[in-house]
Amino acid sequence: MLVVIYGWQKWGVIGLVLVTIAQVVAIGNSGLPAAVAWIFFVIAMAPVALLIALLCSGPRPTVWEQME
Repeated sequence: MLVVIYGWQKWGVIGLVLVTIAQVVAIGNSGLPAAVAWIFFVIAMAPVALLIALLCSGPRPTVWEQME
């Protein structure tokens, strides 16, 4: 997904979020406590949230707006 983002495609960022959510659902359905899934979600989404914040910040037009 990061290679796709490097190629200026928005769907790479959306894919990072969806893959993380799918992993959390898989962990939640594995029989582990729900706290494990939530901790994983917070840790895994931290760099994705930082990436989204960096893409959406800055002068207009933002990097997100310039992506195809």
